[in-house]
Amino acid sequence: MRTLANKFVVAIAALGLLATGAIASVVSQSAEAADASKFNPGMIITDEQFYDETSMNADEIQKFLDEKGQNCTGSNCLKDHRQDTQSYPANLCKGYVGQRNESAATIIEKVAKSCDINPKVLLVMLEKETSLVTMDNPAEWRYDRAMGYYCPDDPNRPGWCHPDYAGFFNQVFDAAGQLQNYKNNPDSFGYRAGRTHNILYNPDGSCGTKSVYVENVATASLYIYTPYTPNEAAMNNLYGEGDGCSSYGNRNFWRLFTDWFGPTDAPVEAPKPDPKPEIKPEPKPEPKPSATETVKPAPKPTPTTKPEPTASATPTETAKPTETAGVNANSSASKGKGEAETATPDPVPAEEVTPEAAPAEPQAGDSEAAKPEAMSVIPKPAAPQDLPMNNSDAHAAPKADAKKDGASTSQPVAPNAGDNNGSMSVVPRAQEIPSQDAAATDNAANSEAEQAEAAPSGVMAETGSTLTIAGVLILAAVGLAGVILVAASRRLSR
Repeated sequence: MRTLANKFVVAIAALGLLATGAIASVVSQSAEAADASKFNPGMIITDEQFYDETSMNADEIQKFLDEKGQNCTGSNCLKDHRQDTQSYPANLCKGYVGQRNESAATIIEKVAKSCDINPKVLLVMLEKETSLVTMDNPAEWRYDRAMGYYCPDDPNRPGWCHPDYAGFFNQVFDAAGQLQNYKNNPDSFGYRAGRTHNILYNPDGSCGTKSVYVENVATASLYIYTPYTPNEAAMNNLYGEGDGCSSYGNRNFWRLFTDWFGPTDAPVEAPKPDPKPEIKPEPKPEPKPSATETVKPAPKPTPTTKPEPTASATPTETAKPTETAGVNANSSASKGKGEAETATPDPVPAEEVTPEAAPAEPQAGDSEAAKPEAMSVIPKPAAPQDLPMNNSDAHAAPKADAKKDGASTSQPVAPNAGDNNGSMSVVPRAQEIPSQDAAATDNAANSEAEQAEAAPSGVMAETGSTLTIAGVLILAAVGLAGVILVAASRRLSR
């Protein structure tokens, strides 16, 4: 048991050593010193690296400043720098929203995103111009010319910078905007990508030039910003000084970027996309009930002093209305059976008999289920549920074919709630729903129709009785045959 335990401990220790070695290897690669032989004056940094504005966020920049400025113990360290910033509209960059008491890390991140410049580039330029990132307690003048922007190499005014661009925020924002300006307006400046240029070694023209094929936009931008290339003496002493004709701006940019962030031609990792919000399906709207499901009860008729009819005709499927159904309600052709025994109603005023839209087609069986209401001496026809008289919205959408179907003949009914036009409900179409008025126009025709309908009804009743008796007999015979078969099978089994 002890042997197994010892082996297990040894295995764990070996794995720990391997992991430690792997981590040390990765750290040593990222912190490996730059190799001067890998410097390419025509491709100091790739465009992908130079314009990668999302490579670091404010928290990562702050950690970087804390690490590189760990030896800074004064009161003016860049890692602790804060200031109020101004707002600028979009111009060379996308604009800037100023805030009070912004940290250097926040300013660098916001400027990088506004001007589409890698924040690593801005950190390197701060160091190569004024050593702000690593210097212990830098002087205030270093913040005034932090990025070396608008600080020309003028031998008559050495170290002079334009006061309008002084201050850390102004320097970072204006320098980043100028780098973007070089990219957007290549024809306006001396160095261009895809061309060979004779680049000075030093501000002193007697030191000579070097022919350089500028391969990309980022490298051309660096040469416009600092128009010198390092000579052999400067490259031979990569971390020191060369000779009197040496310059160090672009050499130091490449060296610092390589030391801090790795090769300048390394591929850029694609930024992680923001997590997409979960799209919830929209709830489907509940179907609105149709007119047949939300039938509003018809308004109760106003009591009339007229006597009710003693008899009313029930519309049948065989009763066909005549063409005279479209005449006025007080004409002789529109009177029902009960009207012969009672007084004729007063004529309806002309302004109240307003033709309305033809009603919607009734549902099957509605005409038989609904019972007629006595509105006056003229019997009221059965009203399907979806007719205008039972629908408060009937007056809003009249149909154009109302007059064509003879639906202008209407009975006076109580208006729906909210109606103020005194219009009447429309009698159902004569072709589709048997009209009570039409059925009442011919008593003899209705009587003959009832007699004709009664005869086949009696025949149907007799036929049904005969079939019922025959069915009972057949079932009895089948049952008896089954009993006989069962008895026979038992006897055979014995």
